[in-house]
Amino acid sequence: MIRLQTALRENLEKEHERVHLQLKEKENRVKQDGRTREDVAVRLYEVQQNLAEMHLTLEQTHQNYNLIQKLRVEAEQKLAIMNQEHATKTEQVAQLEKNGIIILL
Repeated sequence: MIRLQTALRENLEKEHERVHLQLKEKENRVKQDGRTREDVAVRLYEVQQNLAEMHLTLEQTHQNYNLIQKLRVEAEQKLAIMNQEHATKTEQVAQLEKNGIIILL
């Protein structure tokens, strides 16, 4: 009976040691996963901050583009008006020269 109890005790101690080692391994993995999760969370925060900055830059660039586009259209309109006025003045001068009212040297 003592041999049986001793054998059972040894088996139980071996099983307990095996389970204890598995538990330690799993606890270590949980700790490592926790550190990894924290590292990923920190990296995610950094990426989100970078994205927010880039989004702000994009919005500012878009606003600048719209302003420049507006100024370009206004300048083109003024140029068209000036070209038309120049053509009109050139035609008037040509008519005056033709009628002999003005002589250009």
